[in-house]
Formats: sequence, structure tokens, C-alpha cells
Amino acid sequence: RVALSVLRDGVRLELAATLAPPPTRIVQVTSAWDEVPRYAILGGLVLMPLSLPLIEAMNDAEDADDAAVEASRYGAPPPPAGGDIVVWSGTLTSDANYGYASLASRLPRLMTVNGDAVASLAHAT
Repeated sequence: RVALSVLRDGVRLELAATLAPPPTRIVQVTSAWDEVPRYAILGGLVLMPLSLPLIEAMNDAEDADDAAVEASRYGAPPPPAGGDIVVWSGTLTSDANYGYASLASRLPRLMTVNGDAVASLAHAT
């Protein structure tokens, strides 16, 4: 908690506020070298929850250290609490999805599956 002095209409008010970091929906990845990434394959598309290491790997953005800024680039609405921003990170080679591989390099966000909004990686599959 932090004590604050605020002037409102010329009157001094003494207030207390609790400070906390803003919520983010980017997966916080530990630094364990042997951690297995979460992913799902849907119709030849490789889907993953958005994470800073994924952004760095796909975009060569080594300066991507602010999760809130990176998440804001993926638009509204944010996923519900406990959910993920699910992105398309790769394409498996197949005649059925020929020509789609280059689209995944921009990490497009998966917004809906069969008309239902995607709340998490588990929900997308």
C-alpha cells in the first residue's frame, strides 16, 4: 500500500492505494532449458500460446521484454482470466494447406474456431 496526498477542488485528501502490475495474457515462461512448449495441431496449423520467447524467435525481436506492450499488438478483446492469446506459429507440410506456411511468420492470432471465440489453447482444440 502507498499513501497518497491528492488535491481535489482545493481540498487535500489523504488516500491509500495498493499498487500491482497490470495483468497480461502473455505466457510467462520459466528459464528452464528443458521446458517443453505447449502447442496444438489443428488441421495442419501449429497453434501456441503467445509468449515472449516465441515472439523473439519468430520476429528476431530480442528487445521484446515488455509483455503488456507485446500483448497490445494482438488487439482486443483480451482473453478471459486464465486464458491465452493463441497464435498460429507454423504449418505442417501437406497438399491440403499448400501456400499457407508463409502466413504463420507474422504470428496471426486465432480469434474463433467454428464460430466460437477462443479463450485458451485447450479451448481451441
